[in-house]
Order: sequence, then structure tokens, then C-alpha cells
Amino acid sequence: MLVHQCHSVETKSQDLVTECYLLQDVVVDMKQRDELLFLASYAKNTQPKCSAAGFFYVNKLILGSFFSTLTTYLIICIQFRTAE
Repeated sequence: MLVHQCHSVETKSQDLVTECYLLQDVVVDMKQRDELLFLASYAKNTQPKCSAAGFFYVNKLILGSFFSTLTTYLIICIQFRTAE
């Protein structure tokens, strides 16, 4: 659940940047265009990322890595147990 929420926050942040660039073509007022450009560049430079105490970023990619590591660990534990 947490992984999905973190991924969703990152995706929505990227969507905001895209929407700002698309709205620049529609808006005629130069001041509003400049504000949209500023918002897009600010959102692009400060995209939110979820991390686990700063050690690694939490996203959907980490989920596959976690399960593959867990599976490898379990296989090694089973092999050592059968070797006894």
C-alpha cells in the first residue's frame, strides 16, 4: 500500500509539470504564462520522493527488488537447513 501511494505522489508531480506546460499554449496573458513556467520549473526541480529514512527511495521498482532478495534469502536458508 505504501509503495503504491509513494508511486502515485511521484506520478502526480510529473503530471503537474506536464499540465503547466500544456496550459501555457492556452493562456494568452503573458503574466500568467510566466507564472505557469515558474510553477512548472519549480515543480520539476522539487519533485517529491518517498524514502526510507534516507537509505533508499520507496517506489514500485523497490518492490520487485525486495521480493527477489527475500526469495533468494529463503532459498539459501532452505538449502542450509537441508544440508544438516
